[in-house]
Amino acid sequence: MDHENPRFGFAQMSPRFLDVESNASFICDLLEKAAREKTACVLFPELALTGYGLSREALPEKERPFLAREVKRGLEQIALATERTGVGALVSYPLMEGDRLYIAAACFYGGKLLGEHRKVNLCNYAHYREHEIFTPGEEIRVIRTPFGRLGILICEDLWHPENAILAVQRGAEFIVAPSAPCVLHPKDAPGALLPWHHIGRGISVSQVCWVLCCCRTGVEGDALFLGGSHILSPEGELAGELPLLEEGYLSLNISRSALEELRKKRPLRRNLRRSLCARSFQELLEESEEKFF
Repeated sequence: MDHENPRFGFAQMSPRFLDVESNASFICDLLEKAAREKTACVLFPELALTGYGLSREALPEKERPFLAREVKRGLEQIALATERTGVGALVSYPLMEGDRLYIAAACFYGGKLLGEHRKVNLCNYAHYREHEIFTPGEEIRVIRTPFGRLGILICEDLWHPENAILAVQRGAEFIVAPSAPCVLHPKDAPGALLPWHHIGRGISVSQVCWVLCCCRTGVEGDALFLGGSHILSPEGELAGELPLLEEGYLSLNISRSALEELRKKRPLRRNLRRSLCARSFQELLEESEEKFF
């Protein structure tokens, strides 16, 4: 692996709903293929291990322990594949902790779990109902890996720029976003993807970082998942993308040294007024909304 110019792969897949064994096998097979390209890490979409539609009807309380065991076995299989292939995997899955259910994503490499993120912003509008079954996470973490420092933001997390700011302030070079955006009608797909590009460009340029967004595709019930995975450079340029509404794979080498040079020329991360931000957010917590509107 070239640690200074790591190759990232993007697996725009259509998971089989609640078929953890099949989805884990697909992920492991893809890691084997990625190893032939000397890929550092492959990114997979939101809830790639189980599929997305984990409603209370689809996942009753009594069935959660069984799914938790299946997920554990699937992740162990993936971890072993990263050791065998030398390729990292960024995988998303449901995480059960007591009576709480989280949307999680973690990076595995060399047979080990390097770090995990729990989705902090659950999507609770339009046709999304994540807040009815999942619990929000409470922390923005940065994961140190041999191929760079990753700030994981899951889908809706990316739509809240403060999450990316926190990740970059904590050292992230790459914002990686496993996602599952969906529409109800195919004609809406192109327009639905545009905001993702706008938001990603704003983050990549203002935070001087790479934004790597891996989206799923396929159909679950009425939901049609977009695909359209994309890579945005710190200059806001579209460095690579996959088509809408179909499975696909792409990989790209990224220069970490070039990123460091750009950050020296454009020291926006260093220039953030942390004390002002901290004071302002503390006021938001303490004061009524009327003061700010």
